[in-house]
Amino acid sequence: MNAFSTIQSDVSPLCRALAAELRQIGTIVTGIAHNVMGDEDFILNHIESFQQFDLVIQSAEETARVLDHMAQGISGAQAVDMVSLEAIQQRLHRACREAD
Repeated sequence: MNAFSTIQSDVSPLCRALAAELRQIGTIVTGIAHNVMGDEDFILNHIESFQQFDLVIQSAEETARVLDHMAQGISGAQAVDMVSLEAIQQRLHRACREAD
């Protein structure tokens, strides 16, 4: 299988389940971030660390979308093309090139 292949239909349910798990992780991290946001001093003292919450949430969602697209029969390379966060897209494209 290369980056331009589509996954077999028997793997589609697993891709969808993995996507759901990643979204659940994002939901948990969002909840933690909201709890921490109540402490203004914490936010001001750790703004860079706080921004990592957002990065984890976005990364989980982007990865889940790739899996969803692949579960729908879209090739890995095409699914990666749809990733909106450039750093993630570059890492995933690198992985696709390694698969070829």
